[in-house]
Amino acid sequence: MRILLLISFLVFIQEVRSQISDSTLLNIEDFPKGMLEKANAKTSKLSSQITGQTEKYLNKIQRQEEKLIIKLSKIDSNAAKQLLQSMTGKYSGLISKMKNASDNLSGSRGSEYIPFLDSLGGGLGFLREAKEVAGKTKEIQEKLSVSLDKVKELQAKFNQAAEIKKYLEERKEELKAVLSKYTNLPKSLLKNYQNLGKEYYYYAQQIREYKELLKDPDKMAQRAFALLNKVPAYRSFIEKNSFLASLFPNPDNLGTGVALQGLQTRAQIQGGIQSQLQSGGPSAQQGFHDQMQLAQSQLGQLKDKLSKIGGGEGTSLDVPDFKPNSQRTKSFLQRLELGTNIQTQRATSFFPTTIDLALSLGYKLNDRSIFGIGGSYKIGLGTGINHMHYSNQGVGLRIFVDWKIKGTFYASGGYEMNYRSQVKSFDQIKNLDIWQQSGLIGVSKRYEITKKWKGDLKLLFDFLYAQHLPRTQPVLFRVGYHF
Repeated sequence: MRILLLISFLVFIQEVRSQISDSTLLNIEDFPKGMLEKANAKTSKLSSQITGQTEKYLNKIQRQEEKLIIKLSKIDSNAAKQLLQSMTGKYSGLISKMKNASDNLSGSRGSEYIPFLDSLGGGLGFLREAKEVAGKTKEIQEKLSVSLDKVKELQAKFNQAAEIKKYLEERKEELKAVLSKYTNLPKSLLKNYQNLGKEYYYYAQQIREYKELLKDPDKMAQRAFALLNKVPAYRSFIEKNSFLASLFPNPDNLGTGVALQGLQTRAQIQGGIQSQLQSGGPSAQQGFHDQMQLAQSQLGQLKDKLSKIGGGEGTSLDVPDFKPNSQRTKSFLQRLELGTNIQTQRATSFFPTTIDLALSLGYKLNDRSIFGIGGSYKIGLGTGINHMHYSNQGVGLRIFVDWKIKGTFYASGGYEMNYRSQVKSFDQIKNLDIWQQSGLIGVSKRYEITKKWKGDLKLLFDFLYAQHLPRTQPVLFRVGYHF
């Protein structure tokens, strides 16, 4: 997104051009070159991710289909042969098209409209053409051209992904039609078909997640577009060159009285409807009222359905017949959850008041469960308000799992080993026999602090506490945060 810093900065240059010398302007223009290169690298990375994920999913789908066809051949060899023929070379061809989707950038618009890419491409295109705004430096112009090509390349990848999604939709219906002819199909064959449906769905979701990354521009991007919109030449450029302009071109006489000639006013339309209803009598008016209510009800239902499948983008690939796991389409790093928590223990005749400071690293197995590891450091605070002093009271190792019960409540469990003595050398803690073992089970509640920060309250019971010498407290309460 740093590319948008260039846009906002160059528009700012236009606003202050009259107040600074030409030499100062050239120094300012030299400043954002490195940012532009980094932005190009990020755009290329997203294009590469789309290509890589497409190849991964299509290869997996092909293997699943081959297994299904082999099992179907034992029931109907002719049907299996036809499915094999229609599949041969298809997936490798789709992968090849995706890899080469950027070869023809002139036709990269296609039918896949992504608002942010359209706006970004329009802004870059305007700056490239409007040399009096972007400056006359040849290097800046070349970099703008490269950036614009990167945007078109990414658009081309999304277009090709849309074509692949359309093919998978058709293939799903084709397989469904063939298998529906038979009764008592083997469970293994049905499982293959269900696995195919899952891969179709997760591919569509993966592409949707890449689009989501482009849906919410940051504040710098919003400011850049706001500044560009203040330039009359930019607005004129967008009206003629944006994706929407190609779908709904404005007439040459837009904004003049000539463009309105022959069009009825709202009052004329309402008068015509009222006249027709009056001539039909009370029954016509009541019928019109009923039909309007029915139409509004159906539109409301349609709106609800569209919102459930993603704002109108949805097909049967977007409406799964199984319970999806949203973590499936996330990268390994995106599924990691870093956390910290604090636990206190009151003073006893053997231990001072102790605070356990812990760090944890969790991995989201699915939408309901998290598995992780962690470690803790124990700090002694003395035996009372009048006898406070800090001391090293040991370390701990943890394994934990959280499983969602309902809403924000989780069932929590774990296994821990704690060394409850001052650590003066590494040799002390080598002997695991002197570490105390704890088995924990309990409940936890998670709550949202910000979009990135979450709070966590845990109430746990240590069912191995009776084995500890000296005895420790059986009930533990921890306050934590994760992000």
